[in-house]
Amino acid sequence: MKELSALTKLTFVFLFLFLFASCKKESIAFSPHIKEMLVTGSVFDSTNQRGLANAPVRFFWVGAGSTQLVWGHTDAQGKFKIMVTVDTTRFSQEAIAVAIDAPEGYIASNGYRQVLLGVSIQEYAEEVSHPRVVMFAMANLLITLRRSKTDYFDEMQSYYEFYEGNKHHLMSFINPVTAPITLSSRTISTAAGIPTRILWTKKLSSGATASFKDSIVCQPNAANEITIEY
Repeated sequence: MKELSALTKLTFVFLFLFLFASCKKESIAFSPHIKEMLVTGSVFDSTNQRGLANAPVRFFWVGAGSTQLVWGHTDAQGKFKIMVTVDTTRFSQEAIAVAIDAPEGYIASNGYRQVLLGVSIQEYAEEVSHPRVVMFAMANLLITLRRSKTDYFDEMQSYYEFYEGNKHHLMSFINPVTAPITLSSRTISTAAGIPTRILWTKKLSSGATASFKDSIVCQPNAANEITIEY
């Protein structure tokens, strides 16, 4: 019998390895625990009253550790439809969280650049519909607290929030004042096109309390400023 050439032997080895790898891949793909789930949702630009395009959407396992699964973006209408491949056995101890990042120039309704939707998917389903996420065009606001009164107080707390009608989107602490000072300033990021309210509450030395609030509608890419007397 004629002996096979070295090239022919090498060809058979590569063919064998290719078939082995293909079979192994197929066995993984057809594992009963590996399934696909379609996750849909939307991101709304409340400032311009339209869907927010190109917002990054990420999925990752949370539990003992954090493993990113897949990521995508919203389409031109602000909608996303992303297929996520999952190992369903992991749902016994873990869950899938969804994070939606605000595009450049936007702020989420929680006042941050990211909406982490917590442990949002806790069991397998072929299709999961996610609640709409609201974001706003972002504006910077310089808040100045200026001492103009002669009262005595032990403590003062100041806050800011932005809101639509009766829906308040953020309550954030600015800074405490434990002794009267002349001037205190801070620049914050807030939502454009809707009121941002600044509030302070003082605990007077007499034991009584006093409060004050004012508001401003900020515009993006503008020098937004407000001075609050206290």
